[in-house]
Amino acid sequence: MRLLEEDNHWTLKLIDGRVARIQIDFRLGIDLSDSEVKDVATLYIETEFSVKNDDSIVQINPENTATLSPILKFFNKEVEQIRIAKTGQLVLYFRDGQSIEVPPNKRYEAWQLGVPPNILLVCSPGGSISVFQQSSERRPETVQ
Repeated sequence: MRLLEEDNHWTLKLIDGRVARIQIDFRLGIDLSDSEVKDVATLYIETEFSVKNDDSIVQINPENTATLSPILKFFNKEVEQIRIAKTGQLVLYFRDGQSIEVPPNKRYEAWQLGVPPNILLVCSPGGSISVFQQSSERRPETVQ
């Protein structure tokens, strides 16, 4: 699992990535496992988002639990990467071509992504990205 920073986005690349857990409370939690790292990356989605495949787009609202049933099919599904635009758009790409797309929200934090060992990215209201690190042991790699 590697978090790479480029000019206009970050990419979280996973090696043999999978959805290890789905958590539903007032938000949607998705744990992503990786064969390289013992810890999991955790994505929390707190506002409306969409699930896309070749045939359809399904809108989902974590606050409305009746809309969350399409998410259950993603348990143990193979994950390719997460791409985070510096404008706040997050896309979780699956190996089968499906994706989960989370746009920024004008009033609320749309999502947050915890990346082992100590990085937290948060989509602030309006779409800016805040990056928090517990220590300076490891920083996102910058791609030249």
